[in-house]
Amino acid sequence: MNASIEIQGMREIRALLDSLPRQVTTIVSRSLNDAAKHAVTDASRRVRQTWNLSVKEAKAGYIVVKSSPQTLESRVIVKGKPVPLMAFKPRQTKKGVTVTIKKGHRTMLRSAFIAQMPGGHIGVFKRVGRKRLPIRERNVVSYPVMVRGQWEEIKIEARRYLLTRLQQQIARALERRR
Repeated sequence: MNASIEIQGMREIRALLDSLPRQVTTIVSRSLNDAAKHAVTDASRRVRQTWNLSVKEAKAGYIVVKSSPQTLESRVIVKGKPVPLMAFKPRQTKKGVTVTIKKGHRTMLRSAFIAQMPGGHIGVFKRVGRKRLPIRERNVVSYPVMVRGQWEEIKIEARRYLLTRLQQQIARALERRR
């Protein structure tokens, strides 16, 4: 899932920027990068309101493709990989593993167990059948599912933040010229 923010009249802005010094494109590029980072932070906050994730885990599902003065484009990409149950702070019990996936709802996974693999990876596993092996790691929903229905609000907030950052960066550049 990709999020893109479009500014109305971008062609006119690019034409105007071509005639101005490189400093203006640097300002726009910095503002775009700040807005993309802010969008990730905003998405992370919204996800953590519902899902029981740490800040680190909530932000792990996003990739920011940074802008440069030549491209003037930054993107926020949401990875589609499932989130491992270990991200939700599970606890081992006699009957299995309990985990709080959504805030306020603790779930029991019977016959599941927390184990460390020979490579060092720690996860919540469950057997596939009656035999000792094979085992499969348990995962939950993916990051795009977590932010579903909130993208429009995140994009609106990112646009607002972009315009604010542009104003601040331009004011700062004008102040430096004096």
